[in-house]
Amino acid sequence: MSNRGALFLVGLLVGLGAGLGLSMLMQDPASGGGVLGASGTNPGATTPSESEDAAAELAGSPEAAAGAEDEGPQVTLTETGAALLREFDASSFKSPDALRTGWSLLAQLYALAGRVEDAERMIRAAIETGASVDFVLVAIGHLKGPEGLALFQALRAEFHDFFEKDAVAVANVLLARGATAEAIEYARQKIDTAEGEPNWRFIEILVSADLDANTPYLLDRAKTASWSADWMNNITNLLVGKERNDAALLFIVHGLSLDLKHDGLMQHLRTIDLDKALTYINRLLNDDPEDTYAWVHLAEIRKEQG
Repeated sequence: MSNRGALFLVGLLVGLGAGLGLSMLMQDPASGGGVLGASGTNPGATTPSESEDAAAELAGSPEAAAGAEDEGPQVTLTETGAALLREFDASSFKSPDALRTGWSLLAQLYALAGRVEDAERMIRAAIETGASVDFVLVAIGHLKGPEGLALFQALRAEFHDFFEKDAVAVANVLLARGATAEAIEYARQKIDTAEGEPNWRFIEILVSADLDANTPYLLDRAKTASWSADWMNNITNLLVGKERNDAALLFIVHGLSLDLKHDGLMQHLRTIDLDKALTYINRLLNDDPEDTYAWVHLAEIRKEQG
């Protein structure tokens, strides 16, 4: 993106953050001289005069503020933001990167103003010009209530391959939006289809969303997918941090069946169930009376017991 493009984006954000009024009456720029004209598609383009009117409204004119009083608090761009909108002509958006960034930014501004239909148009334009998934999801994240989730679901169905580029972000949005059952189903799907050990975030989602329901699934998947003892230790760390030693013990036992001398798992077992830890250590000594690893753990346990 050009320096001018970067300055524009920063200026808009500054203008947004410094807003003092109560209205966000944003019109689309003119195709020939507005914010995003000339290069690429310009959904819902206005005439030049309408664009000038929009810039005035964005500055928080008394007329605009008065018209919005009954609609509740909304977002306002200051005079600085409006001036940037007027000044930033279509020639600055000749590069595809700048164009899709512009659509993405407008989508966020419309979403912040609660204008769902306008935000959707800008989101579609951003997707079609190659915007990144995270940029689009930021805009969707600004849409509060069921409308935001409904739009996200509709866009996911239509642009499935696009959103699958960042499956973790999709799962995070579902969970944040309260679609817990769908987030769990989606995370399980990604775990089931992963080659080897899956993205760690999917494990975290299952543990945080409904540990009791997901523990049997995770344990079964760990066995059938041959997850390593190190991964059993990672899951144990997560569960211990949530004070769920009962669930952690299941993964410790499975992990030690893979590697009886995994030090992290043995340390956890000594903390959670000392008697069981001694059983494992004695098993090692029965197999090899001179097992240094077993003797070190046994000595530490005796020292702790006084």
